[in-house]
This record gives sequence, C-alpha cells and structure tokens, in this order.
Amino acid sequence: MKKKLTIVVNDLRYFFSHRLPIALEAERIGYTVTVIYGSNNDEELLTQKKTNFDYYFIPIKRGSLNPFREIKSIYLLFKYFKKNKSDLIHLVNLKPCLYVGLVARILKFKNILFAFPGLGIVFKSNKFKLRLIKFLLFPILKYIFQIKNYLVLFQNDNDQEFFINLNLTSKDKTRLTKGSGVDISKFKKTAEPSEPIIVTFASRLIYDKGITFFIEAAKELIQKKTNIKFLVAGAIDKENPNSIQKETIDQWKKIKDITFLGDVSNMFEVYERSHIVCLPSFYGEGLPKVLIEAASCGRAIITTDHPGCRDAIIKNKTGILIPIKDSEKLSNQIEHLAFNHNLRKSMGAEGRKLAESQFSINLVVEQHMKIYDDILNKL
Repeated sequence: MKKKLTIVVNDLRYFFSHRLPIALEAERIGYTVTVIYGSNNDEELLTQKKTNFDYYFIPIKRGSLNPFREIKSIYLLFKYFKKNKSDLIHLVNLKPCLYVGLVARILKFKNILFAFPGLGIVFKSNKFKLRLIKFLLFPILKYIFQIKNYLVLFQNDNDQEFFINLNLTSKDKTRLTKGSGVDISKFKKTAEPSEPIIVTFASRLIYDKGITFFIEAAKELIQKKTNIKFLVAGAIDKENPNSIQKETIDQWKKIKDITFLGDVSNMFEVYERSHIVCLPSFYGEGLPKVLIEAASCGRAIITTDHPGCRDAIIKNKTGILIPIKDSEKLSNQIEHLAFNHNLRKSMGAEGRKLAESQFSINLVVEQHMKIYDDILNKL
C-alpha cells in the first residue's frame, strides 16, 4: 500500500516554484501526494501544471494577525486532518508549521517535517509587536516539537543554531539543505550580453530585501554618468507589512536608466540579459533562490554579509559581500565589478561550478527523500 505524503504551504505559486520537484520525486518512488495551500490567488496554475496530486485550499493568510481568522484556519486544518490521515506531513514556513503542528499534537500525529526556509521578519525584527509575537511563539514551538518522529529543516546553519540555542529543539532533530535547489539544466551558463552593463535586483519589493538601498546606489551611479543600467524584477508583496508602497515605486519608475519589470515568469531571460545580480537583503533569509539561480547562470553576485545571503556565495570568488543597509558600499562594488570584465567573468564561472556542486535541484531532492526515510524509519 502506498504511503501518503501531505505537503502544506502558504500559497500555491510557492509550491510550484520551490517544492514541485520534491513532490514529483516522492510520487515517483511510491508516495501518493496531497498539497494543502493557504492562498488561492494562483489557482490557474493547477490547469497549467499537470500533476496527479490532490489539492486542497484551506485559507492560511500570510501576514495576517487577525485572531479570528487564525483560529478559523487552525479549525479547518483540524477538520481536514481528523478526516484525512497521512503517513508523513511536510510543513513549509512558519504558519503551516505552527498551525498543523498544534493540530498534530491534539490528534497525536507523528512523522512530521517542519521546514523553515528562512525565519522571515517575525524572528529577526526588533519592532515591539513582532518581538511580542516572537516571545509568544517560543513556548508554542517547544510544545509542538514534542511530537513523535519529527525533524526540523533549515537552509543555513545560523537559523539552525538559533533554534538550538533557544532550546526549541536539539541538533539531532535538525537537518540542513542548501536552499530549495536550482535546475542547472534550465538555468544554464550563458555568455555575458554586450554592453551597457546591466545590474539586476530580483526579489519581492519589500524593505527588508534591500530594494531602497539598491535604488539609492543606482541613483548615485546614474548621477556619475557611468552608463550602467538597472533592472528590478519583482512585485509588491501586499501581505507583507514591510512592502514598498505603490506610490514610492511609481516615483522610482521615473528615474532614468532604472527599469521595473514587475512579476517575471521566466527569470532565466532576466539573468541572461544581466551582467551582475544584486540582493542587498537583511531579511530573515534561508538561502535566496535568486542568488543560486544567478550563480547557475554564471553571473557575478553582490549580496550582504547576512545569514542566508552569505551562504549562497564564496566570498570574493563567486561574489562580493557588503554590509547591510549600506548603499555607498553597494554603489562602490557595483562600479568595481561593472568595469572589471575579467573579475566578473571569473566569478561567474566559479559561481556555475558552485551551483553544480552544491545547489542542484537533484541534490536537494535526494536530500529530502533521505530525510523522509529518516522520519518514517523513526530516525
């Protein structure tokens, strides 16, 4: 009899962009796969991505702090899991981990993978409201991590150590993977385009991803008449409290030599037309997908000396690290790389090697299947 795997994610689009290969491999080796998703704004993807999985929508609103809405989400998850038992449950991101974890304790479920692909703003912010939420979360997480046969999955050792040092879990109950993986056959290395030099920022347009510092660095280089052009690939994240306002973006769009592409479905084409990829993030990153995709395409990277970001490069070999919230250092390093063709080319080549050896989706999928086995075989 086939084992049943249930994957719970915040939204459907994230599942298809970050977890689909894992689910497909699980199905190939004999699991029946069910996907529960919390946001239904991309349900047309179900017709575009032809899979044999069962899909269920249960509202889990990312960014919501409405207690009535959150209690309803937990209740609906309880109803679902009371009726539909699974051999293995894979939870991705904070709310699925919390809510299904609570349900699992009540129903005495076991065999759960709690995946934290970055700790986001809740664990890293110093704002009073978020610090209060974080304080309340710790005893809940300790309670959840008392179920039988579980593992907690992280994408960088800083996040892993954070949980261990707070005694939320023990090291033997944790695992690490190098991000969500990249399809190195799709994101293939290509030659740099002809000049002018193009520098790309690719991410959701939220403050913590460093977009304002990227814009400031771009403005400085434009004023110096360097002839460097800038691309921004990403959309407003309406569910994130730190999202950049549309009015601000409309003002930025008026700046000469900065082009906003909006939400992009084919990121390979964006990397292909870029010379440098930049992510000056200070968000609670896991291991940013944009950076491993850029490396796979053979592009030099500039990012911050910040957990997750620094784990995606080899310092001064595949990319450059800068301090967080420092548009001047960012501007200087963009200019340095823009006018040093040999260094860019070398970093791009080494980045591709790094992607092949550490970030391949095949490796990440293999690691997940091993983790599934560890849980089912009672570790």
